[in-house]
Amino acid sequence: MACSEKSLAHILQTIILAISILLSTNTYGQKPKLDSTVFESWPTLIGITQVSGDGKFIAYTESHKSLGQLSYIIKSIDGSWEKRFQNIKLFQFTLSSKFITIYNTGDSIIILKLGGKEHSIITNVTSCEVLKDHDHEYLAYQQAGISKNFFLLDFESFKTWVYPNIEAISYSENNATIILKRNMLGKESLSWLNLNNKKESKFWEGVKVSDITIDPKGNQIAFITEDGIKTIWNYKKNTSKCINLLSNDSINGILKYNNSTDLLFIKLAGRINENEAESPLVDIWRYSDIDLSNPSGRVKFPKSYIASLEIKSSKLVILQGDNEKLTLFDKSIYDYALLTLSKGDQRELFWNNKVVSQNFIINCRTGDRIPTEIEYIWGISPDGNYFLGTDSLQNKLLSLNLLNGITRNLLDKVPDIYKENNNLPTTIVWFSAWLPNKKSILIHDKYDIWEVKLNGDKVPYCLTGKQGRNNKIQFSIINIHSNSIIINDESILGSAFEEKTKRNCIFMLNPKAPPKIKSLALEDVFTYDDNNTDYTSFTPIKADKSNLWVVRRETAMKSPNLYYTTDFKNYKEISSIYPELNYNWLTSELVNYYTSLNDTYQGIIYKPQNFDSTKKYPVIIHFYEQKSNQLNVYQKPIATGDNLNIPWYVSRGYIVFTPDVKYSEGDPAKSGYKQIIAAAQFISKKSWVDSSKIGIQGHSYAAYMINYVVSHSKIFAAAISSDGVSNIVSNYLQTYKGRGFQYFYERGQGNLIKNMWEAKNLYTESSPVLEAENVTTPLLLVHGKKDEIVKVDQSVSFFLALRRLKKEVWLLQYNNEPHVIMKDRARIDYTKRMDQFFDYFLLGKDCPKWMLGVGGN
Repeated sequence: MACSEKSLAHILQTIILAISILLSTNTYGQKPKLDSTVFESWPTLIGITQVSGDGKFIAYTESHKSLGQLSYIIKSIDGSWEKRFQNIKLFQFTLSSKFITIYNTGDSIIILKLGGKEHSIITNVTSCEVLKDHDHEYLAYQQAGISKNFFLLDFESFKTWVYPNIEAISYSENNATIILKRNMLGKESLSWLNLNNKKESKFWEGVKVSDITIDPKGNQIAFITEDGIKTIWNYKKNTSKCINLLSNDSINGILKYNNSTDLLFIKLAGRINENEAESPLVDIWRYSDIDLSNPSGRVKFPKSYIASLEIKSSKLVILQGDNEKLTLFDKSIYDYALLTLSKGDQRELFWNNKVVSQNFIINCRTGDRIPTEIEYIWGISPDGNYFLGTDSLQNKLLSLNLLNGITRNLLDKVPDIYKENNNLPTTIVWFSAWLPNKKSILIHDKYDIWEVKLNGDKVPYCLTGKQGRNNKIQFSIINIHSNSIIINDESILGSAFEEKTKRNCIFMLNPKAPPKIKSLALEDVFTYDDNNTDYTSFTPIKADKSNLWVVRRETAMKSPNLYYTTDFKNYKEISSIYPELNYNWLTSELVNYYTSLNDTYQGIIYKPQNFDSTKKYPVIIHFYEQKSNQLNVYQKPIATGDNLNIPWYVSRGYIVFTPDVKYSEGDPAKSGYKQIIAAAQFISKKSWVDSSKIGIQGHSYAAYMINYVVSHSKIFAAAISSDGVSNIVSNYLQTYKGRGFQYFYERGQGNLIKNMWEAKNLYTESSPVLEAENVTTPLLLVHGKKDEIVKVDQSVSFFLALRRLKKEVWLLQYNNEPHVIMKDRARIDYTKRMDQFFDYFLLGKDCPKWMLGVGGN
């Protein structure tokens, strides 16, 4: 039925709806529905959190966009003391847990005594750092003004030392070393500030000093000068002079020292690319080209090459050449690095034998290269002896012994670990942590955690006793250290996620005794799950000198908030942010349903908080692969740029159903279609669902599936497809950032496996635009005109086909927007139009003017 033919029915439906609302006696009926003002005003806990060393105080951040600022809360764990601040750049507890320093956007520092009222304020601050030297702690800061004074304040005595005319300050990684740079009448000087006696000693005077770099131990520094020629100098603490390591105008910067501090990594200028700024008259593509993103065939040289420079001998070794990428690993010894030689489009590697991809382990001292079949790199062991990663198919976990050159597959002795039947691409295991004391690593497959010896001489030990796979519980390690190194076995923290129920918990893992399933404190909350990437986990924070841990907990019904615990079984609330209590919010329910092949699938039904089982509700189905794991994940109401915002629609009177969809290799469209139809049939049988008012929405690959579903089914009353493919044939032959797109369908998410000439019928049958005559569902197509992943032509083509066939179709093309709509104004516009579209077809509200051709923007 066209828009103009429905006005009488709309009026009657509106009257009936209004009467039903007035007659409702539901206690939740008094709560308002969400409106667009919440997009900018919704209070949210954000992840800037610190805990004092003694575990008695915490500092965290809340976002209040309606106030135009962030709120920084500093409070005692027991809740007896609290201070709030706005417009802060950073805060930091002192080691003694007596003070916290607060650096605000007004360029002042507040030193606040924890638990008390006393505080000091330092104004006109341009920079600050908290420095730790053994048992002493200092506040280092600089103030604006002609004198350019640098100050050092002792937190114990509050004594202050002043150093005038400081141009720049450099700190070592551990903040124990300070280098002061001055510029007096065109002469620059460098001085070493000794934190023990607070005295400085000048070790350099000259011109144009740059790239000041301090070694990891804080015992020496390197820097560049430019006085006719570029020179790299090195100075060791308490020595008499600086050493000239290299003089060469090709010097392009200093990167870092190695951890043993006897090598320096530098950058040398690359060769100039020919006619770089000149646009060619014509782009020439040849069948023999191995990289279509460079159609002119020009040689492209790197802007700089990485080299190593030995401190003792000044020996220079260039580590990188043309078409090569060098990766230096953090927190390792740096005697070795990863060198990747690549020529051509790497996504064509599976069919184009002219494309080159080869990894080498390179000795940074000699430049010697060891070829390796390790393709996906995990890193170098903390002792620098093993190089770790997986092969190109990710079926092997490979360990390369750098001392003898032997490579072993560490999974040879673990028949229990196998590749899961997921969509491509997949991985067999994931890295968890290094155990340097045992010369081992911790890994996890989909379900269990394993300890594996790096030399492969022992059968890997399952720390979770294979209970994960047996009980379908996903165990993983929580890395509380950025370097993923675990020194003490007793500090191993794990998470458990039960697939069937979506219950979740954190627990302490005893490496000598697998956890007992009954002893796990699994709850209907979300607190941490590293296996699922649709949402961000909050890494627990431990107080340095206490057994107190701070975690974040949430449910679909309750906002994320901070809690503290000492045993991961009993939790006490720290923050209290619950804006949803002011609105008609939602509930979430996990359901199981079956396809025509009797396969079991899961999904989530979201209902309004004021749900009335005697009513009939419209339904919106929203999907993207597996969403059921989000059962207990809180979803903030936001203006959408891609996916359906669930709280927004549920609060406004819809049921939202998010079924899992798992695509089969070789024919994803048909397998996905059967699951989506099964989900629609399942929800339509509920007594409180209006089966004639079921809509569907999805983005990207889900949008493609919606295009396919509406061209093969008449079950939906309305559909919204954003940035989706409609023509597999043309999409298969498109370019992405100047390169071919075939990989996506043969090896990637497109999952057709065969090339188009091996399976012509499959490609045409999977193209919704070729079935456009079968579409009966009113369809809103949405696309960003700058989308490089799925070109806007895909939606334009589908629109033109449906328009030619006189189908009900609309197309929103957002100017200057990519695959996901990013700008706030465009997101709000899309949210309102999506709302109006569904309200018209599913709630029976008036047809918006932009759908009738009246106005538009």
